[in-house]
Amino acid sequence: MCYFDQQLFTCGDWKWGTMQQHCSKACYVGEGCDLKLIWTSQYIHGKCRICCQIEVKRRRIRKLEDRIRRWSLDAEHWKASIDLARDHIRDLDGQITQREACRTIKQNCLR
Repeated sequence: MCYFDQQLFTCGDWKWGTMQQHCSKACYVGEGCDLKLIWTSQYIHGKCRICCQIEVKRRRIRKLEDRIRRWSLDAEHWKASIDLARDHIRDLDGQITQREACRTIKQNCLR
């Protein structure tokens, strides 16, 4: 059993920190066994990597929606751009759904 710090974010996500104590089963220096236990929990007042990625994608969707609204005034001239922007929004929505599913899976794991 090796002990690690645990970093907890405000959104509920977490990640393993630095190794604090090695177990006797460790084969090489710096490596640990497969069983990780929490030494201390550090609360971080910020967003995790997944939340930052989701925020960037949502910001990009808002920008594309603003462009589509602007282009819709002259829809005949900007038809191809509007279609491309809608496709891109669909792709970004899929990526956001994938990131949120990843976050849900990680939050349901044992801490």
